[in-house]
Amino acid sequence: MNFIKKYKLRIFFLLLFLGAFLGRSYYWLTDGFTNSNILSAYPSDARWEPTRIHEGDFEIANAILDQEFSYFSKGCQSYVFISQDKNYVLKFFKNQRYQTKPWVKLFSFIPKVNQYRLSRSAHKDRKRESLFESIRIAYDNLQKETGLVFIHLNKKREFAKKVSLIDKIGQKMEIPIDEYEFFIQKKALMLTDVIEEQIKGFKWEESKLLLKNLLTLLLKEHEKGISDEDPALMQNTGVYQGEPIHVDVGQFVLNEKYKKEKVSKQALFEKFYKFRHWLVDKNKDLANYFDGLLDEEFGASFFDQVSKYE
Repeated sequence: MNFIKKYKLRIFFLLLFLGAFLGRSYYWLTDGFTNSNILSAYPSDARWEPTRIHEGDFEIANAILDQEFSYFSKGCQSYVFISQDKNYVLKFFKNQRYQTKPWVKLFSFIPKVNQYRLSRSAHKDRKRESLFESIRIAYDNLQKETGLVFIHLNKKREFAKKVSLIDKIGQKMEIPIDEYEFFIQKKALMLTDVIEEQIKGFKWEESKLLLKNLLTLLLKEHEKGISDEDPALMQNTGVYQGEPIHVDVGQFVLNEKYKKEKVSKQALFEKFYKFRHWLVDKNKDLANYFDGLLDEEFGASFFDQVSKYE
């Protein structure tokens, strides 16, 4: 007892350090995934319902969900699980991002803190609503271009089954899938990885076709008045069966302004800015080819634009 009294401050800080260390270690081991983080209490909202379920999509999704899914990765918005056959990914939302911090709730009896709580809560609600709206836009208008198989943004009894998940540390759980918000995508390879492999294999024609199709993909979306406003093209673009697709579907918007050449040109300049620099580092001939495609589409004035990254 005397020892504890004498060193109680040191013991306190030691326990505090150990608690923080164990907490961070567990987060590193699990990527922060827990069942509670993918559960939500969001009410159903007609805005997130697709205009229509494309023919056969439910049956395909239902069959896919009979497989076991293993933890694959995490992004800013979701935890990603890959199917047993490696052909599909099942994405759950990181709902903790849209919750108010416990300490804020605890001290919300203080007017200033409560004002902050309400402001942050409204901000988080808007972010989640933008995310769900983006996914609905993608499914309704760009299903092939995003590899989306099925979206389930409202909790409702559709599948009436449990799905097996294996988390990052190998723990298995079975969840009643209807009680979760999720979506299923086709598993793609990352765009930059594919191009690097093509360069190593001297597959120049395949690379050129992929680059051409990438530009065509985004131009056609702008023609529809749709744009992915996330500038991180290299992190968000994949390749499925030789075709470029969006693997991140979190920032699509419907806006007629993208049909205007001036707006489309500036948006694509920003979108391709870092990618063009990356391409120069990897292969100057391919970089010149891609710049030629942009010049053919927009003219030399495309390269006179100023990026926010400069």
